[in-house]
Amino acid sequence: MEPTDPPPPIPPDPTTGGPDAESSDDPAKPGLPAKRLTAVKPPRGRRGAGKKGSSKPGQKGASGNVTGRFFRRVVGRGSVKPPPGEIFQPTGAGVKKARHVGWMRLLRFYWKLFRRHVRRFHARFTIGQILGFYLGVPAAISLTLCLAILFAKPPQGIARRAVPQRTPPAMELIQQIQSALVAHDGSAAKVAVSELEEFYPKDPRTFVASGTVWAHEKKYDEARKSYLRALELAPGLPTALINLGEVEFASGDYTRAAGYYERAGKRLPQNPLILFRRYLCYSLLDERPMAGEVMKELSVHPNSVEWYYVQASEALRAGNKPEAQRLIATAGTLFGEQAAAYQESLKKIGWLK
Repeated sequence: MEPTDPPPPIPPDPTTGGPDAESSDDPAKPGLPAKRLTAVKPPRGRRGAGKKGSSKPGQKGASGNVTGRFFRRVVGRGSVKPPPGEIFQPTGAGVKKARHVGWMRLLRFYWKLFRRHVRRFHARFTIGQILGFYLGVPAAISLTLCLAILFAKPPQGIARRAVPQRTPPAMELIQQIQSALVAHDGSAAKVAVSELEEFYPKDPRTFVASGTVWAHEKKYDEARKSYLRALELAPGLPTALINLGEVEFASGDYTRAAGYYERAGKRLPQNPLILFRRYLCYSLLDERPMAGEVMKELSVHPNSVEWYYVQASEALRAGNKPEAQRLIATAGTLFGEQAAAYQESLKKIGWLK
C-alpha cells in the first residue's frame, strides 16, 4: 500500500477562531475570550507577614482595641473576614462573633494541652497509683480541713457559745437584792448588784441598789457615793434623796439629813414617814420652831401611827422610857407592820435597841 501524504492544515477562520487563535482583549478585534490569570501568592516570610488584618506601626490593631498580632492568631480566625485589599474593621455583631470564636479556640487549645499532660501522667504510673492519687489527695485535704476546724481556737473577744445570754429584767434583780438583804445574805445581794452593773451600767436604779447594799453593811461612805452617782444620772430622784437622808441620819449628820428629807418631800408631798424623819432631825438639833412647822405639815391626829411615835419620841427625849415603850407597843398592836419603819427610825438614832 502506498503511503499517502498527510492532509493539509486547515487555515484558521478569522471569524470564529481556532484552537491556536490568539486571544484579544480588544473588542474591535475578533477572537477568543481572554484567559483567566491566577494570582501567585507572595512567599511567606516572617511569621504573620502578608496576613489580612495586620497592623502597621502607628496604626490601630485589627479590632481597634487589641493588638493586631493577638487578633490575627486568636480572634481574627472567625467567620468574619475582610474583603480583599481592605483593612479589617468589624463592627456590631461581627465583632462579638469573631471574639466568641477566638475565645473558644483559645479554651480548646488549653483543654488539649491539659489532656496531653493527663495522658502523659497516666502513661507514667500504674492504675493503682493513679487511683491512690485521685482518692488520697482529696481525702488528705478533707482530713486536714476537719482537724483545723476542730482544733481551731476562737478569736479574741468572741464567745464560744452561740446562744446569746438572756438579759434579766432590772426589777427582777432588784427584788433579788431585797430578798437577800431581808435574809441577811450579803454575798447573794452583791452578786445581783454585779449583774445590775453589767447589764444596766447607766441606770440610776443600779446605783441605788448598790448604795442600799453598802448601807446594809454600814459602809456609809461607799453608800453615799452610790446615791450621789444615782442623782447625777437622775437629778431629783426621790429614792436616792430618801436613802441619802437615811445615810446622813444614821451617820449622825442631822442637818444634811433634814435637807435631803426636805428635797424628797417636795417630790413626794404628804409622805408621813419623810415628815416624821424631818421632825426627828429638828428635835435632835433642838430646833423646836422647825419641828413645830413639820408637825403642822404632818397633821397628826390621835388615831394615827405618827401620833404614837411622835409622843414616844418626846417621852424618850424627856427621859421617860417606860411611857415611850408603852406607846410603841400600842402602835405595834394597832398598826402592825406599818409601825416597823417608824420604830426603825428610833433605833437608828439610838433611842431604842
